[in-house]
Amino acid sequence: MHHRPLLAPFLVVSLACGPGVLDGDTDGSSTSTGGPGPGSSSGSEGPGEPTTTADPPMTITLPTTSGDEPSGCPEGQPWSSLGSSVLTVPEGFAAGTYADNMVVMADGRIAVAGVIESIPEVPAVLFLSPAGEVLGMTTAEPSEAVAVSALRRAADDSLVLWLARLDPMMLAPGLLRLAPDGSLLGEVPLAESVIGAGFALADDTAVIAGRDRLTAIPTVAKFAIETGAMVWSVALDEPDVVVPSEVVVTPEGDIFVAGGGDRDVDANFTVVRMWKIGGDGQIEWANSLARPPFGIITAFERLPGGQLAVLRRGPDDDQTIELLAVDAADGSPAWELPLAAPDVSEEPYARALLVDADALSIPVMRSEPEFSALRSIAVQRVSFGGQLLEVVPLEVPARPSRGWTTVSVRGNCDELVILSGEFEELWLGSFAP
Repeated sequence: MHHRPLLAPFLVVSLACGPGVLDGDTDGSSTSTGGPGPGSSSGSEGPGEPTTTADPPMTITLPTTSGDEPSGCPEGQPWSSLGSSVLTVPEGFAAGTYADNMVVMADGRIAVAGVIESIPEVPAVLFLSPAGEVLGMTTAEPSEAVAVSALRRAADDSLVLWLARLDPMMLAPGLLRLAPDGSLLGEVPLAESVIGAGFALADDTAVIAGRDRLTAIPTVAKFAIETGAMVWSVALDEPDVVVPSEVVVTPEGDIFVAGGGDRDVDANFTVVRMWKIGGDGQIEWANSLARPPFGIITAFERLPGGQLAVLRRGPDDDQTIELLAVDAADGSPAWELPLAAPDVSEEPYARALLVDADALSIPVMRSEPEFSALRSIAVQRVSFGGQLLEVVPLEVPARPSRGWTTVSVRGNCDELVILSGEFEELWLGSFAP
């Protein structure tokens, strides 16, 4: 059984491969080609120019599926299967499906961040066609241990990977950038070490929500993507009171942060904490909602009607999944909805809030006890007012992959794309909108 923590960057085991781009066939074969109190904010100078490897890797343009834009959208009845594929990935690749590490490119390619297993470990981004063909893989500089924490697509279709390196004994976060064709642009260390799970892009900056590595103070910080320089940082609370884990940046530049706080004697959270932060780093409001004990916040999104939705999951002895919403103007409660509960044979999990034009779509997976294998996935459709509209079972093969983790995104044609598994054989499925 593979069971990873979900609140912070994790260190995963991985394999040696020089920096560069791997050009793979559909059977997965590949060859290497190279080489200071709550509410306070402050600015800081960054580490300077971007850094790359001493011996810059060769780059091979990864094949695209249909040019700059998709030529046509697949047709099918709503929620019907458009394709199902077990991927044969390059040897040693472990997908980071325990976090938001999958995005869809402008031309339909699917990018998945992970780590190549070895000593030392190697961060990698795998590229897939919409049909599940392995197109290639871009790797970066190896280090003693690597954690890939979030992959995001920028407005120009480039990719930004938030990662952390342990080499030799210091955990150092940084940003790895890839061009739209998959080639490596460079990597920069971050000026301040913020460790956590919340990551979003805002124009040419990245916003990270977590804890200061040295002080454990809950912190939100904004960094320049190209240099790693810190634009500002703001302390949210005292040390060890709250764990910020999700962040949303609006087109207007406002930043919303959610996390769990006030741990009880059983080490579970009892309060959902939320903040609104302006683009200048000033806290505009903060709110706390008392909840039954829970273990983690798995998703956080802004809704069209001026609300924020939070998806939370109970502790290990409960695992109930609950959706709640607050008013984005001040964080006051709006509505709540229980979504799923465990039974004797299956455990539920949900970690994606897909905001569609008319409602929320929430893929809820169920696994064998102790997360040994995926059993089923059903999409729960919820109105923006908090009413359950329908539950749609998806056509998922029995035990499609080793491991239980999944990541879900919308494709360029609004199809639902789900990746399941973590090691070796991964399962990719797509479903009509």
